[in-house]
Amino acid sequence: MFQRTRMTAEMSQKLIEVLTENGTRDLTQLRLDDLETEVCQMVDEVTRRAIRGVLEDQSLSCQEHRCCPRCGRELEDKPPLETTLTCKRGDVTFRQPVKRCSSCRRDFFPSGPSHGD
Repeated sequence: MFQRTRMTAEMSQKLIEVLTENGTRDLTQLRLDDLETEVCQMVDEVTRRAIRGVLEDQSLSCQEHRCCPRCGRELEDKPPLETTLTCKRGDVTFRQPVKRCSSCRRDFFPSGPSHGD
């Protein structure tokens, strides 16, 4: 819990540095509504990036098929699939690995825990 509180304080300080452009921007004349909008936009972007990272890590850590479950032949790597999920803070696009059986002409995706909707 202490680590989370410390990290939140550090992130808040970093947001202030970005908002004030390292002290060169005066926020005292900014309306509270405008300040809140800027802060929320930045926090939303941080949230989306964190979710994207977690989803990509989950996709990579899922147990991958090495052989086709239907015919038993070795699967080939394909380019990752771009998947977009709608989250509370906006759309998050992440990549997940894809395997292909050239014999059965089927694609396989990670089958680990569900990413949710």
